[in-house]
Amino acid sequence: MISLIGSVAGVAASLSFFAEFGLKHPPCLLCTIQRILWLSTLSLAILNPIFKTSAKKLILLLLALNLCTASYHTLVQLNMIEDRCKTNLQIKDEDAYAEILKKGETRGCSEDGWKIAKIPAPLFNGMVCISLLYFIWRYRD
Repeated sequence: MISLIGSVAGVAASLSFFAEFGLKHPPCLLCTIQRILWLSTLSLAILNPIFKTSAKKLILLLLALNLCTASYHTLVQLNMIEDRCKTNLQIKDEDAYAEILKKGETRGCSEDGWKIAKIPAPLFNGMVCISLLYFIWRYRD
């Protein structure tokens, strides 16, 4: 079961890197958080033989956090809730522009979200998390 989780986590992380570097679609803050959660899940799945029970509990926690993040991210991309990642700063002078540059990219989560067959990618992420949580629950030791 843990190897399945590790495999899925690896594929999910790989897809997010493919979207960024292959499709030239820069990740928003929520995409980055989901990527970190998947990479952490992959790391724990690899380390599972060493830590056994504690790794499985942490994997469950990471999947639950990823599900929550995916749900929120999906609602933002569907414009059902406000996109808090987007900046509302106005460029009024040179100092305001310098401040925006210091903060990095100001692209929001709802702008040009990555979709697969017109379905937001975070929704697929959430469905994968639900499936893994179900299988862990169903086939628990």
